[in-house]
Amino acid sequence: MAYTEQADFDEKSKVLTDLLRRFDQYGFNRNFSNATALEIGGSGGVFGGLLSNLVGRVIVSDVIDTQVQYRGEFAKLLKEKFLRNGYDFSLGKVEFHVADAMKLPYRDDYFDLVVSVNAFEHIPNPIVALHEALRVTKGGGVIYLTFDPVWTADSGNHFSHLVQEPWAHLICDTEEFCARMTRAGAEDYATQEFRMGMNRMPASLYRDDFPLELTALGASSFHIEKWTGCTRDEFVNHPNRFAAAKLLGCHPDDLLIRGFCFLVCK
Repeated sequence: MAYTEQADFDEKSKVLTDLLRRFDQYGFNRNFSNATALEIGGSGGVFGGLLSNLVGRVIVSDVIDTQVQYRGEFAKLLKEKFLRNGYDFSLGKVEFHVADAMKLPYRDDYFDLVVSVNAFEHIPNPIVALHEALRVTKGGGVIYLTFDPVWTADSGNHFSHLVQEPWAHLICDTEEFCARMTRAGAEDYATQEFRMGMNRMPASLYRDDFPLELTALGASSFHIEKWTGCTRDEFVNHPNRFAAAKLLGCHPDDLLIRGFCFLVCK
């Protein structure tokens, strides 16, 4: 699917609306006006910019150096994008840092709010990243993680617009799948992203291991939501789901899990 600015703003606005709804649902304080927030994996800057209208300060971190990518003009161009799409953006409240989610360069107990949108399925070791997110959050602070699709979903390869066959990335080896992408018109950067961009962790890691880690780390409370489904209804009973489950040694229903949301109070 081709990128459009409007679709990007629509998606990120919905994420922010969902965040506020879940804060209300679980009785969390949603008054962030003086909060210092961290976004993990926010290279595009759109969600961080939207969040800046609710908080005192936002640090948007990512392994990608956007200032290098855009020759030092990233913040200026982002501001123009916001204005072009009818959104306010307080440039003075947002900083962009290069940072590894698995080794955050921030001191313990620093942030009031830590958020991450569609990044944890890319981070090589999401358990370590979870530890880091909790470490840099203040006591009583909140972590909000949401991501979709995970690797074992029908479209978990993130390139289903090129290879539409569900779970093909779990059936084929990497080179075979990249060859199918290329035949469908993928450029080299896309096949490289497929090879390196996903952590290839199963849904069970987030469903089973994250709660254990949060308990062991002493999180005050946490709430987990997961959702299931396929990009097309007819994929639900596709033979690839059952073949992939057999290869992975998991239950076929695990491969219907698409995404997760974690709301954690430290």
